[in-house]
Amino acid sequence: MSTLWLIHSRTPWQLYFVNFDLSTRRFLHLKERHLSVIDSPMTCSPVVLLNNYTEMFPRERIVYLSPDAEEELVDVDDEDVYVLGGIVDRVVERGIPRQASLETAHADGVSCKKLPLEKYVKWKSGTKFLTLTAVSAILRDVNNSCGDWESALSRHIPVRNVRSADEKSVAGRRLHDKIRQFDHQLLQILEREIGEEVSR
Repeated sequence: MSTLWLIHSRTPWQLYFVNFDLSTRRFLHLKERHLSVIDSPMTCSPVVLLNNYTEMFPRERIVYLSPDAEEELVDVDDEDVYVLGGIVDRVVERGIPRQASLETAHADGVSCKKLPLEKYVKWKSGTKFLTLTAVSAILRDVNNSCGDWESALSRHIPVRNVRSADEKSVAGRRLHDKIRQFDHQLLQILEREIGEEVSR
């Protein structure tokens, strides 16, 4: 997750990566390949812990974000703790429920909410799943602007999602097709690696 934008914020947020077993070879491999941000001097380095978030923060202040939640997030409060699950809900993984983030929030007894996409965005194509970076940036913008969801969402939601097929150029459609092919290949690799990890 890119955290450079946090440094330039008026009041930077502290990031926590929780449920990480720092001693495993798997974590060291992931850190080297995907989590270089942890040791980067150019970012607000996150705190990496083995603990669960419910052990660190009051449950009544925790808001678990999930696209499957029924209630929409109204504002972004300085006193609340926002959980962005590391599980990608759109990926079918062995042994992981399809609505994993929602089920986790319910199991942990914390509030679960979704971004107000239906209220502010006219979604025309693609799924309503956003990257962790996009969700983080949206939350930060809403907090900085005292609740301007419309501007935050329009700024960070990909253009491809708010344009219909007819509105997209031929070049844009080709690029979108390549992105989908890449996503498909990446998901196959993930499923294969997860399968190998489970079988060990």
